[in-house]
Amino acid sequence: MTKEQHPFLLDYPLKNGLKYLIIGTIPPNKSCAGRKFILDYFYGNEWTMWSLIQPLYPQFNFKKVDEILQWQKEYRVGFSDTVKQCNRLLPCSPLDRDLNLRSEDYNYDLRTYVMENHDSIEKIFFTSSSGNYNAFSNFKIIMGSDLSLLDSSKLIKLPSPAGSSNTSLFKGKAEQFGLVLAFYKYLEAVHPDALIYAKKSWGQKQTLEKGKKLVRLPSDKKYTKEFKAWFYKTELTFDKDI
Repeated sequence: MTKEQHPFLLDYPLKNGLKYLIIGTIPPNKSCAGRKFILDYFYGNEWTMWSLIQPLYPQFNFKKVDEILQWQKEYRVGFSDTVKQCNRLLPCSPLDRDLNLRSEDYNYDLRTYVMENHDSIEKIFFTSSSGNYNAFSNFKIIMGSDLSLLDSSKLIKLPSPAGSSNTSLFKGKAEQFGLVLAFYKYLEAVHPDALIYAKKSWGQKQTLEKGKKLVRLPSDKKYTKEFKAWFYKTELTFDKDI
């Protein structure tokens, strides 16, 4: 079976001297019917990170590839992915968990780049970090033992912009009422009433019958959307070199 090739890695290689890397997995299969893409570049499909980055840099139009490239140049930002080719369990699924990877499918050029440029790299961001074949897990495989040479504080796990990823924010520890730590801290600081609700619903969840659904927050979509915008603003507001 012919493997699906990454559409952008060869055309947009990482340049030396970057300060920030944003790392994903592999774009959805563009040939699948019914899928809408807003630009021919990384994260070009709908519901991607560009809608979250746009308010942070209003002087750029993130619906145009040339302006994205200019933003990357001015702020020394690079994009790459951890998978250079793949088969999918479901050919048109955009989900990481439906990737069917072999060792030769990973983008090992990433390890070479990171090791040669780690002195200039200030942060590496990952667009997924939960479930099978997520960007962060793939990166750990690619780096192997060299991962221990990197400062873990430079490795930042971004919440995925996709609505389908919202459930991952509710897979935290019991002491955080089932919320992941960053989401818990956000609600604690900005929406303490919602956190009280989360504590109550967490208690209810422990005795919930199997198959029953429970609303974990007064409005799950409202708070997850706000949290993602806040997280991106906090982490992806970069300063230019003077």
